[in-house]
Amino acid sequence: MKTRLRGAVLSLAAFGAALGPAVLSACTDNGSTTPSTIVSFDTIGNTTSTLPGDVTTTTLPPDISYVVTRGDALTKIADDFCTNAADIAVLNAWSDGFDHVILPGQTILVPGPGCPVASTSTTSTTIVMNTYLALYVNEHIITNPFNPNTGDHRNWGAVCYSAYWSAQAFATQGASKAELMAALDPLPGAVPGGVQTQIDKWVPFTNQWFPVYTEITSRIQATHPMYPDTDTYYRILFDDAEYLSLLQAYEAVGPDVQFAAKYFVADLCTNLFTTHNSTP
Repeated sequence: MKTRLRGAVLSLAAFGAALGPAVLSACTDNGSTTPSTIVSFDTIGNTTSTLPGDVTTTTLPPDISYVVTRGDALTKIADDFCTNAADIAVLNAWSDGFDHVILPGQTILVPGPGCPVASTSTTSTTIVMNTYLALYVNEHIITNPFNPNTGDHRNWGAVCYSAYWSAQAFATQGASKAELMAALDPLPGAVPGGVQTQIDKWVPFTNQWFPVYTEITSRIQATHPMYPDTDTYYRILFDDAEYLSLLQAYEAVGPDVQFAAKYFVADLCTNLFTTHNSTP
């Protein structure tokens, strides 16, 4: 949810005007200059080159080969690579879209460049920034384990639909284990033991930290509303000692524990829809 964060990572549009292209000139033996290639970089890592008199060409980030492992769901793979299931389906030319069944050992393509890599620390001319503040200031990444947004899903039958959103609420909105299990119970078959273990690991984290998260964000928003002073709000949030403690605790738990129930529901209901053309 690294929307990816560590948890949910959301990428904001780049702030301010985009930098213009850098132009390099080379000197000749007689002291004159000759125009050289103009190279510019956009905000998502694409490189554009222009030679005088030529057309502009753009080099896209290379696609990534991924080998499906046991327990993978297409939505989980999309989250892990900071993309979405629909784009993976298009890249692999699957006629059935993101309903396509993937099997362990199968190699699929995932759109590049993947998730950004967090640096351990960075500095500015005035302050020393922690990892999460640096990600926001330098890369416009918001690290928020309790971001309620979610990726692709189908509007399955009522049972699957309810289970999916209950699993999302359990992961990001402080919903209880009892509420989650009540929504999972009508699904066919039992919840796998591994998924049950992950659910049990998430309970103490969300019980402890979701109320803290609510208090922190409410307190900061009251003084620095998200609109229109968004930048100030996030700079204060990522420098808040309690919020940093929350994020450090989340590092020890991780998104695989947080979203285990959601991945289970998405995988089960997608397979049911693909094999039976319907879901409960």
